[in-house]
Amino acid sequence: MDHFGYMEGALRSGERAANLLMAQVCKQPEMVARVA
Repeated sequence: MDHFGYMEGALRSGERAANLLMAQVCKQPEMVARVA
């Protein structure tokens, strides 16, 4: 799925924020799901 312009940046920053939040809650960064 392709994203263009500002929406791609918003999705990527949202993904990064979600990963950071999950890492903080779980205290296991290696268990964070990766979105391809």
